[in-house]
Amino acid sequence: MLPSDDTTHITQVTDSFERLPRLSDRRSHISERRQSIVQQKNTDVLPAVSVETPHAKIAWRQVIQLREENRHLRFELEERRVEMQQLIAAYTSLRAQFDQEATSIHGSYQQERELYQSHLQALQDERNRLQETYADLERRYMDLYHTFQDAVEEEAHRMVTE
Repeated sequence: MLPSDDTTHITQVTDSFERLPRLSDRRSHISERRQSIVQQKNTDVLPAVSVETPHAKIAWRQVIQLREENRHLRFELEERRVEMQQLIAAYTSLRAQFDQEATSIHGSYQQERELYQSHLQALQDERNRLQETYADLERRYMDLYHTFQDAVEEEAHRMVTE
């Protein structure tokens, strides 16, 4: 046999199952009551509303037209997206090509600059060497000039004294 607690629990479960249909009956009763109140309030005889009023036809035409326009605009939007993606891909490709060419040009300018700097350094070294040679030659010339002057004076002095 079941303890008394278990039988209480089973009784509660079965009661809850019995209440479910009653709740739906109560809901339908409340709904019917509302309907009757609404019908009592509407005592005037109103013409029946047809679904096919002129405004409804116009609205349906507008809905259909707007749907078609929406499809058309979505199609155009998709075309523009594809076109934009193609343009972005072309731009990216051109940008990469530009960057590559700029790097190449920069490299060639760098090489050219280094070449000009080496030429300039060589020319400066040559100029410095020529200046040293010129200074040496000028010293030798001055030495020879003074030696010649001294020899001429000596000879002139010897001729005068003789």
